[in-house]
Order: sequence, then C-alpha cells, then structure tokens
Amino acid sequence: MACTYCVGAPDFEIKRYSYWAVYLKKNQAYPGTCIVALNRHVGDLWQCTPEELSELHVIMSRLAEVLKETFSAKMFSYVGQVSLENLHATMQIIPRYSERIKIGNYVFDDTTFGRGYDPIKMKELDPPMYSQLILKIKEKLGSDQPSHKEEPEVPLPDEQL
Repeated sequence: MACTYCVGAPDFEIKRYSYWAVYLKKNQAYPGTCIVALNRHVGDLWQCTPEELSELHVIMSRLAEVLKETFSAKMFSYVGQVSLENLHATMQIIPRYSERIKIGNYVFDDTTFGRGYDPIKMKELDPPMYSQLILKIKEKLGSDQPSHKEEPEVPLPDEQL
C-alpha cells in the first residue's frame, strides 16, 4: 500500500513546500482543520532537522493567519504526532470558534471553545464543499513558497547576550 503523504494525497492537498505539505483534514468538525505533514519519513517529530522545523514555524504561523481571516477562527488547538501507519511527522492545526458559524449549508458549533477540542467529534462534508474550502485556503496562502532558509524574526539565544 502506497504511503498517502508520499503520493501527495491529491484530493486534499492545499500546498506543498520544500519540506512540508498542507492538507485539509477529512474531518471538518472544526472548519479549516489542516494537517501539515513532513515530506519524508521520520519516527518522531523531534527528528526533524532545524531547517524543517524552521519551515514548519513559518507555515504554521501563516496558516493560522489565513484561517483567522478566512473562517474567523478565534484561537487554535495544535496536535503534533507521527503516524505509525506511515511514519510522517505531522502537525494538525484545529481552528476554534467562539460563535456558531455557517459555511454553505453546514452549521458548525464549537461547544468546547476555550477548553480542549473534542477529538471524537466528526463532520464530513460533500466533495464540492471540500474543494471550496481547499480553494479558499490555497488562495489566501498564495503562491509564495517560503524557502527553508526563511526564518521568523526571533533573536537567537547568543544574540540576546
């Protein structure tokens, strides 16, 4: 069986970067939930290189901005893990909503806002709605591909001395 992330999960891919790829998660109980998956196999998230982690930081920061702008997310839950099935390090970004929102014919209610998200809550959408969400996020992310050399404006420890 081919690895879903290695073949690119084309139905749900939003954008591919140098080291990571962004996918819309099939479970949209929290609209805009995305998975950011490393483009190679590792056994643990912390086995990522400094360059990979730097790019992940840039992607997650930009993705949070886009999800706030696109869906009016108020905060986020994050889940980092490695799947035993395919050994890809992943980060999930789960938008959280203080108010009920409506997207198309779907109504979403985040009943645990301000507390942990409900990992069992499921909501699958019809294929055209997935396509619409992917296009909205893709459009807002733009075609600019951050280089793995791009780093956030954070002073390094020895620069603080």
